[in-house]
Amino acid sequence: KTMDDGGGNLVVDKFKSRLVVEGNWMTRLIDYTSSYSPVVSMDTLKVLLCLAVCFSMELTSLDFVTAFLQASVDGDHVYAYLPKGYEMHDEEGNLLCMHLHKNLYGMVQASRMFFLMVSAWLLNPLPLDQGGCGMVWTQLMSDQCVFYTQEGSHLCFLLLYVDDGAIMSTCSLLRAKVLKHIQARFKVEDKGPLQWFLGMMVTHSKEKGTLTLSVKASMLDKIKQFGLENVKPVKTPLKQKQAKGDDGLLSSDDATMFRSMVGCLIWYMLARPDIMEATSECTTRMHAPTNKDMTMAIR
Repeated sequence: KTMDDGGGNLVVDKFKSRLVVEGNWMTRLIDYTSSYSPVVSMDTLKVLLCLAVCFSMELTSLDFVTAFLQASVDGDHVYAYLPKGYEMHDEEGNLLCMHLHKNLYGMVQASRMFFLMVSAWLLNPLPLDQGGCGMVWTQLMSDQCVFYTQEGSHLCFLLLYVDDGAIMSTCSLLRAKVLKHIQARFKVEDKGPLQWFLGMMVTHSKEKGTLTLSVKASMLDKIKQFGLENVKPVKTPLKQKQAKGDDGLLSSDDATMFRSMVGCLIWYMLARPDIMEATSECTTRMHAPTNKDMTMAIR
């Protein structure tokens, strides 16, 4: 996994390995029922970050360690082949398999089951020793991935985006209490002040009352990946007149590259609202992109 080194360059954060199942082999209503997993919306995230600046709130990042493995599977009988090199047979020569009790990465319902487990625990105010969270949390009506709790005049928000989370609190003692309760139930890594969230570098200064989001490191990395280092910069992301040149369909490889570029641009709109109109225009060409569309995406 990579992260911004603070100077706009991607550096190695950690090395990870995972056992991943092939979710494309799973069958709906047999291996799972539903797969939709909610995540905090970007509009909600931006509004809460603005409130954090206005009220000088503390921002903390946390990461659920091997999150999906902490949640039970959706159903009683979910099976998977053993990894290559671990083939085992019974006495009659039949190939054995794994009977899964927890979710593995690659399972289509893994993210959903993890969210349902965490949200159910947060909304259970019973003491920790009775299976509850020991606090009174309320789910935000406008965004089901945001929870808040209040003690006296102090307020604390918890934001969830799959296995990444952020805590916003007006009081360091309340933040510590929330984190302690979460760690009593889940394997969670306290990553300290929020500096890196969803691929964005977060720079927050309570003293100056400022907060900035940057995707510079990821942008520079993608510019290299797409071979655009020598392309001249422009002042506006969208050209006023129709691009000139060949309007033929892109080859299969170039069309894949175009879609990858647009996918990156959609993500970069989080920190770059000025490219929203141009990116939206590109998304309407995803089904059959042409050379002119590629020119627009590169711009």
